[in-house]
Amino acid sequence: MLDTSEFWKTKVTEGTRLIFNELLFNYPCKIYLSRDRKRKLGDYRALSKNNRQITINGNLDQEQFTLVLAHELAHLIAFEDYGRRIDAHGKEWKHTFHEIVQRLIDAGSFSHELVHLMPRNFTGWRANFANQNGVYQYFYPNTNSNGLSVADVSLGEAFQLEDGRTFKKLKQLRKYYLCELVGTNQHYKVHPKTLVKKLVK
Repeated sequence: MLDTSEFWKTKVTEGTRLIFNELLFNYPCKIYLSRDRKRKLGDYRALSKNNRQITINGNLDQEQFTLVLAHELAHLIAFEDYGRRIDAHGKEWKHTFHEIVQRLIDAGSFSHELVHLMPRNFTGWRANFANQNGVYQYFYPNTNSNGLSVADVSLGEAFQLEDGRTFKKLKQLRKYYLCELVGTNQHYKVHPKTLVKKLVK
């Protein structure tokens, strides 16, 4: 269960904490705060049958922390309920995540502005919530990014990064995508969460 110390009170509201406590009672898991990680905000790992853990970046604000914890808990619950062979961000995860988010919305965990940006149907959720239309800008208002990541680009499609370089997405590797720098024969492994400035036709 979540710690009820003063620290946790700065991370989630009372209503939010009650929901998470219920979920963690039914699906036990250790939660750790991590240093700021550039490539991810949180992750879930099943180290063994009785040793499951979630790590979340400790620098997130209250709403972001709540959404990331819901995202990672949805992994735990979906794997437990549907088995380990499901896709990590498939329909089972999307349905589970959507249900948790709806409970959090009802508890007043998010602002009306953020709720308005969330999909109304579970099929609308993406693997990286920051890639939802407008959500990235909500959390990072001073960035020019449209919230699109390499994971959202179709195979064979060209895209431009923030540094101006244009790549073509070739194929999926285990943890990265193999991409070709347009105009050269140079191939690069690009992380799925790398932000895309724009698609190139």
